[in-house]
Amino acid sequence: MRLRSSMIHLGLGALTALACSPPAPPIQPAPPPTASTAAAPPPAEPDLSPVAAPRTVVAVGRWSSVAGTLKTLDAAGKIPLGLDSLLEKELGDRELLALLKLDGAIDGAVMIDPASTPNDPAFPAVVSLPLRELNGALALAGRARKPTPIRPGVFRIGFNKDLVCDLSVSVGDAPARLLCGGRERDLDLLVPWMTRGLPRDSFGGADLHLELRVGGLRERYKEELAVMGPALPVAASKMLQERGITDPVLLDMGAAAAKDVPRFTSDLDALLLDVKLDQTRAEASVSGTIKFKGTSSWATRFMTHRNGTSGSPPPIFWQLPRESGSASFYHGADSRMFEELRGSLATAVRAVIPPKALAPADARAIVELIATAPVSNARGIVTARGHLPARAPEKPIRPEDFKPADAVRIALQRSSDVAGWGLVGLEAKADPYVTWLKQLGKLYSSRTLQTSIQKKLSEKTKEPRAAALPWLSVHFVKPPRGVPENSFVLEMRSVTSSRTVWKELGSMHGHREHPKTGEIKASTSSFIAVSQDGEHTWIASSADVQTLGRILNAVRTGAPRENTLGAQEGLDALKVGTNTGGGFVIPRSIADTFNLLFSDEVFTGGRQSIEEALAVIPNKGKTPVFLFASGEDGEAPSNTARLVLQRGSFEDLMTLVSRAIKRRADASATPAGGPAPGP
Repeated sequence: MRLRSSMIHLGLGALTALACSPPAPPIQPAPPPTASTAAAPPPAEPDLSPVAAPRTVVAVGRWSSVAGTLKTLDAAGKIPLGLDSLLEKELGDRELLALLKLDGAIDGAVMIDPASTPNDPAFPAVVSLPLRELNGALALAGRARKPTPIRPGVFRIGFNKDLVCDLSVSVGDAPARLLCGGRERDLDLLVPWMTRGLPRDSFGGADLHLELRVGGLRERYKEELAVMGPALPVAASKMLQERGITDPVLLDMGAAAAKDVPRFTSDLDALLLDVKLDQTRAEASVSGTIKFKGTSSWATRFMTHRNGTSGSPPPIFWQLPRESGSASFYHGADSRMFEELRGSLATAVRAVIPPKALAPADARAIVELIATAPVSNARGIVTARGHLPARAPEKPIRPEDFKPADAVRIALQRSSDVAGWGLVGLEAKADPYVTWLKQLGKLYSSRTLQTSIQKKLSEKTKEPRAAALPWLSVHFVKPPRGVPENSFVLEMRSVTSSRTVWKELGSMHGHREHPKTGEIKASTSSFIAVSQDGEHTWIASSADVQTLGRILNAVRTGAPRENTLGAQEGLDALKVGTNTGGGFVIPRSIADTFNLLFSDEVFTGGRQSIEEALAVIPNKGKTPVFLFASGEDGEAPSNTARLVLQRGSFEDLMTLVSRAIKRRADASATPAGGPAPGP
């Protein structure tokens, strides 16, 4: 598939070429008519009757208004260059700028050429630019060469083998349009609809709308799909057998999964992406939608089975810690869908475990662990994540004084800080989760399983078995001090070697080699705690015991409200609506995670860029960005995910965009070899 990703640029380039072309030779006046010459008939009126979209259209895009978008962006971020200056700089011609209707829509479309073959498909693509009038465009085009009439109201202008354009009258928000494609056939196939049909379509008021129409692909390849559907299960079984899989259960599962593929393809209708800007509220939203036209596939039913369950966040959402860097809610799921998936996974694992790889009891325990993984019909599920309290700055260590013990200590601190704390809340009892964690811990601690793991590690690393001991051990412990007493706590101890992390910390020790002797190994612990709170269950994780206790105590029923999201300002948008899920993320929290995740050696430039950005943006990345999930139920369901930038986040983003535009303008204004622009 060869699609031109810069069709708009090509269209503008076409107009620029027109404006810059030398004037055409003057047309010699025709001789005066003789007395016997009949009067010329009046020109035929253009045909503006509606035209339906070609059946094989696969993609459509619309930018509803260049002027409106840039006005909104300028209001939020104070773009250094005005609209006219910005566009005139790009086009290089004021007369050309006056010809464009900047409050009209820019459209684009791609289709499959019905005359192309399945093995060598052609994808005609055309972009359509709105013009204020046709006559002015024809006069501009006449500078290069005389436009060729195609039909009443449509004229063709060509430049080179890569670009050909039509000037045409149009319905909709512009009386005329410039439409450009790579071939004349592209224009012949798409221009009638893009001037007399597409401009009549509405896409819900989005500033930018992109749409992939699966129906166009299905229409073009319907004969191939009809043949492929029955053949897929056979092909899947053959592929598994070629990879040495002969177990009948796995072969049947592979065939069943393959059989679902054409059903899912038949269900798919369209994929949509919409961007909306709200100038009054200085907000922006981006939404993605997957639309189905049926539910014949198990995958479709799995994705849409809870679309009828929606509403505002469950009450336990507002019990989440106020210090959360991100939080989400979900209105549960139908456990029957997960039970089917869980059973299939357990069956697959049972079939793939080699007979002599594990002790029979361990193999049975693994299958049982998967088969009994807790699935719940919880009405509400919530999650949150946050950072550990900031550490006090340490005294810098000179590179020559950096020791293996320092490498281990810093690596363990970073690992703990990056993980932070996590929390899951369910409107369900804790017993199934406690039982399952006990099974997990018992299985992992099995002596025969540990022996099998050690053997495999020794074979892989070519090291003695004692040197290849698993790096993680699991223990059940009493609730540490500060953690609710009714909690079930799982401690996971991991071992880190200074040799393992030494290279990652290269800048701290001057890129010296690890000392040949003096390797340091140290262990650290992280905890998972399951705590019952009336009819609710809280599952928390952290490497810091004090944080673990603080988080669990903050969310318990009856805890002070001022430490919860219920007291957090700026979350009103989450309190209303019919959403299947949602939540928020604070950009500053993401930036902090990046700074913790990457060492100075790996990410020095990136960390510096993040710190510079946080220093200049007005709201410091502290405004929550909202996330919403919603869905339509019924015979033709759909799922939508929407991201909303509130005023503070939008202003921060536009500040960065404005700085980028200014830097580009300054760079282009600096003569070669001249001084670099100031900050």
